[in-house]
Amino acid sequence: MLDDIVKTSIEIDADPATIYSILTDLSRYHEWNPQMFEARGDPVVGQKIWFRVKISTFQPTIIVADKDKQLTWRNILLGVPGLTNCDHSFIITPLVHEGDQQNGDVGQDDIQAHPGRVLRSRLDNEETFWGITVPALRLFGFLDEVKADFQKVNEALKKRAEEFAAANKK
Repeated sequence: MLDDIVKTSIEIDADPATIYSILTDLSRYHEWNPQMFEARGDPVVGQKIWFRVKISTFQPTIIVADKDKQLTWRNILLGVPGLTNCDHSFIITPLVHEGDQQNGDVGQDDIQAHPGRVLRSRLDNEETFWGITVPALRLFGFLDEVKADFQKVNEALKKRAEEFAAANKK
C-alpha cells in the first residue's frame, strides 16, 4: 500500500470560529505552534503558503478553506509528484451548544434552530500521505513521529483557543 493516514483529535472548549481564526492567522503560528517557526501567506483556495519548520521550508497549496469548518493544504515534498505527497487537514466539528447538556456532534441545523454559542469543538488534525516513499516512511517510524508532533500541535492550539475564548467571555 502506497498511502497512509495519520490522524489525531482533541476537544477544545472554544467555538469553531475561534479555532479557525487561529488556524488561518499564519503570521502568528510562531506564537503557539511548536512545529512551525515561521509561516506566511493567505489561506485562500489555490494560493501557496509558506512554512519554516525545524529542518526545512515548504510551500503547500491551499485546497480547502471552508470557514469555521476545515483548512487543508497539499504539499508535494521535494517538488516531485508521486514521491511523497500529502494533504494536511484541520477539521473542526461543533460538539456542545450553549444550553445543551449532552455531548456529541452538533449539526448546523441544531445551531440555527437554537441560537447561541457553541462552547466546545473537536479538532481533527490529519495528514494523508501517498507516493512511493510512504512504505519507507512507515518502516522507519516517521509516521509515528508525525503523529506525536500533531498531538503537540493539538495541545498548543487547544491552549491558545481556550485562552482566546475565556478572554472573549469577559
